[in-house]
Amino acid sequence: MLNYHAIALVRSCALAPILSLVLFNLTSCNTQQSQPPNPKLIAVIEVMQEIETQSKADGGININKLIPLVEHVDRSVKQLPNDTNPKVIKLLQGSAEAYNLAIDYWRCDQESSLSTANYQCKDAVLQDITTQFPLLKKNLDHQLAEQKNPPPHISLLFENSQMFTLLLLQAEVNRIDAQTILAQATTKSAFIPHRSLF
Repeated sequence: MLNYHAIALVRSCALAPILSLVLFNLTSCNTQQSQPPNPKLIAVIEVMQEIETQSKADGGININKLIPLVEHVDRSVKQLPNDTNPKVIKLLQGSAEAYNLAIDYWRCDQESSLSTANYQCKDAVLQDITTQFPLLKKNLDHQLAEQKNPPPHISLLFENSQMFTLLLLQAEVNRIDAQTILAQATTKSAFIPHRSLF
């Protein structure tokens, strides 16, 4: 089941003070002057925020608008400056991968109208998802163990919208954690670490 409590946490207004500090007020956590993030880094985070805005818009996700933004993020993350914090790079790479896997999962429906081929495609993408986010596999194994009659395809355990939302949520949490690092927060991130979502 999709963790709707995690979604509520991400959207919680209680996190507004943290977000208000991100990128533009980096000196509040200590008295030492800090260098602002590279403009390329700011730009890729802003595109990620645009993806999040579109994904939550009334009427659902417009996949035709989403794909170019995802492609832009994918290219931009690969071109981040070498002096970028490695933890930030890893988190943003995880976001980009989550976006791409969400698109791949969606494309399975577009490329095949045959039920068996459709679920075989989704199972293959799901394998990539569990490789990228290992604790999701533990969650899936747990769900399978509870099934009296396990489905022939593991992707049958998920509605398309659930998997898409889960991956976009994963990307958003990574992005927010990356911004928290950039803001040089003195406390742990207020968000659930990405692996504990599963």
